[in-house]
Amino acid sequence: AIVKTENKSGIAVGTRILEKEETLAFDLVNSLTEEQKKTAIFDKTALKEVRNAGVPQPPNEPAIGLPMSQLKAEQKKTLKELIEVYC
Repeated sequence: AIVKTENKSGIAVGTRILEKEETLAFDLVNSLTEEQKKTAIFDKTALKEVRNAGVPQPPNEPAIGLPMSQLKAEQKKTLKELIEVYC
């Protein structure tokens, strides 16, 4: 995310808050084959929040998307790095 306007938080305008995470996520998506993208990209708009955030019970509906087991070795490496950086 890029802070585009003035703000009262003290964060400089233009700061990329999650720069490394964003870069790795785009690297991962851009590395997907067309076949992988058919499964991985399941909506044209980004999700607004974490799946069922704040709900005390785990979600009942099945997960959607591309499982890690279907990624190539280099893609798995990028995903693991993204998780490590984000966490």
